Amino acid sequence: KEALIQGTNSGRVASNPAYSFSNDVDTGMFNPQTDNTITFGSTFTEKMRIDSSGSVGIATTSPSSTYKLDVNGKVRTQQELLINTGSLFVNQEGEGIHLLSPNGTEYKLTVSNAGALVITEQ
Repeated sequence: KEALIQGTNSGRVASNPAYSFSNDVDTGMFNPQTDNTITFGSTFTEKMRIDSSGSVGIATTSPSSTYKLDVNGKVRTQQELLINTGSLFVNQEGEGIHLLSPNGTEYKLTVSNAGALVITEQ
């Protein structure tokens, strides 16, 4: 599809982005009335935002300034997740870290109120 560039202020919303494609005008890139912010949208909704601090938000219109990547939803990686410095947090009561053994058995790691590590087969 050919790129389409709008030179009007109407291209500042997800349903009518400034940079879009011919025959698919609701998919593209726009500036959402916020200085130094760029957003990407499709099907009339914003899907990703890069704000003035360099934080990236996926499926959120207001990425946290605490994190460089703020995702509202599940995240998947085909390779490894490397945490060079810092910690891994699971911040939801009842949730845990799920691990898959080489034979396909899934285990859930949680911490009890007493601070004990609890491993349960799923």
